[in-house]
Amino acid sequence: MIEYEKTVKIELLNEFSKGTVARLIGYLTKQNIAIDAPNNVHVVLFQQFKEMLNLNLFALSYDELEQVEQYWLAMDKLLNNRFLQ
Repeated sequence: MIEYEKTVKIELLNEFSKGTVARLIGYLTKQNIAIDAPNNVHVVLFQQFKEMLNLNLFALSYDELEQVEQYWLAMDKLLNNRFLQ
């Protein structure tokens, strides 16, 4: 993969993932759920999202980037279908 294409893919992933996280944060705020609330599925999901956002995407292979993209697409679908109705 050409570095330019990889950079574009990473930028798109960053924008998409941050938008997904922002929607979850909006939901937590609207529902008055503290981000440190124990045993709350939304908070656990938020913590997982934070870990995923800390990945160094530039260190990943193309196949790994594809997996990260699939993860964020699945999480976006999960939020749309289960949590943020």
